[in-house]
Order: sequence, then structure tokens, then C-alpha cells
Amino acid sequence: MASIQDQILALPLEAEFVVTFEKKDGTPREMRGRKAAPEGWTPSNDGRGQSRDELLGKGLILCTDLDLNEWRMFALDRMIDLKA
Repeated sequence: MASIQDQILALPLEAEFVVTFEKKDGTPREMRGRKAAPEGWTPSNDGRGQSRDELLGKGLILCTDLDLNEWRMFALDRMIDLKA
């Protein structure tokens, strides 16, 4: 069975998922998201000036928080659970 990190990387951009990950402060967070951009946004205006591939190279997943319709990112190595 593939790791949860491999599973999220294999998801299509439009696929919805629920991920649980550990935030930098050590608390868990559950987020409903998808890897596609929020409506009206592009990966080039993610607020950090880095592309999706550049962030992935740093071990970060760029995604849309579907409840807030905003960009979010989380570290692959902090993933706890994935439902897709």
C-alpha cells in the first residue's frame, strides 16, 4: 500500500480530500481541500512567489482550503491521515 504522502501526490488537481496534519505549533489540523487553485487564483499569486513545483521540492503541498476558499500549504512529512 502506498504511503499517504504518495497518495496525495497521485491525486488529480480537482480531487477533493480531507487531510489531517500537524501544524508547526504541534497541534493537529483537519482540512478539506483540493490541489487545484481557488476560483480566480493562479499558483503564481500564492503570496510567496513560488510555483507549486518549487514548494513541492521543499516538501510542501499547495492546496485550496475548500471551507475558506484560500490557498494553504502543509508539509508532506507532517501528514497524519488522508481521506480521498
